[in-house]
Amino acid sequence: MTGPTPAARPDLPAGLAARPRDARRGLPVPPVNVHTDPTTGTSTVDFTNINTTVSTELASVRRCSLCGTEGGYWERSSAGHARPS
Repeated sequence: MTGPTPAARPDLPAGLAARPRDARRGLPVPPVNVHTDPTTGTSTVDFTNINTTVSTELASVRRCSLCGTEGGYWERSSAGHARPS
């Protein structure tokens, strides 16, 4: 299975669009889906598992788990960074 053509890709929020892309699917790679192999030290992408260490670190400093940028108190799952009014 291949990813969508560049023309068919939806517009992404700037922070998510700036993330590195998965070579196979062309998807932006959230920081919580990057895993380091403990034996080789190489980074791998796994969209089926959350790196809980990274997720916890991002949450503790109120950064978005999708794009890694600074967020507010409230977050949207679409990385739109909604803030309370």
